[in-house]
Amino acid sequence: MDSTRSHVPMTELSPGGAQPRMAQKHADPIEGPRLLGAKRAALRERRRRTAAGRSHVGLAGSADGTAGKLLSSKDGSVAFLMRGGSSSLIVEKRNCPMSGQRTAQTIAFESACDFDRWCDGEPIRFHDPQLHEQLRAQGHELLGEHG
Repeated sequence: MDSTRSHVPMTELSPGGAQPRMAQKHADPIEGPRLLGAKRAALRERRRRTAAGRSHVGLAGSADGTAGKLLSSKDGSVAFLMRGGSSSLIVEKRNCPMSGQRTAQTIAFESACDFDRWCDGEPIRFHDPQLHEQLRAQGHELLGEHG
């Protein structure tokens, strides 16, 4: 028998013909990817959260010392810092996936209309709708205070 075949039980009749007999093929030694154990999965998740937290260092503070409102996605890969300027809203977005390119954007909005247009095109609305709603609400609140 070939050792690369899967384990499939076959029913054969015994030489007397009265009792069925089970014949088995050999199982393939590599059956596919193994699932992580609970401890290993928890450790991997903790490392991922720690790495995501380190990737947004410096986002919570600004050069002039004014604090802003920090919003972050559930997995920590995307974070937004929102600050109200003298007559505008400043949004800093950092996208730090576990693998791939990390990007940062800083955008200034003069009006709520411009901010709404940007929010409508922001891809986070598909990946984390709750964060998108928080982003929109915080932006309008900051624009209302300073605009």
